Amino acid sequence: PEETRGMVGPKGGKAGGELSSFFVKLPAKIMDLEINQSLLQSYIQEIKQHYDETLHDVQEELKAVQASLEGVGAGAQLAVLNLTERVAALQHQAAALDRAHKDAQ
Repeated sequence: PEETRGMVGPKGGKAGGELSSFFVKLPAKIMDLEINQSLLQSYIQEIKQHYDETLHDVQEELKAVQASLEGVGAGAQLAVLNLTERVAALQHQAAALDRAHKDAQ
């Protein structure tokens, strides 16, 4: 360009030559940045999909564990009820034996 003709650039070369070199390299740099952005976006999408799948699997496992614990809880309640009934029956038998022992004396 007319305005830069004869001016010395920062590296000792002609300013016009450096500017034209800059503008020649600029589209390639922009293309590289666009490619990098596209690759990064694809990577982020893959990572998000992986995390979503992993989270879904963990949620399913948690549901299974909860269901299992509910079953264990129900079984434990039944066992406690059975033991309570047995203790009550044993107490009744002990009281009957105690009465029988007193009556025998």
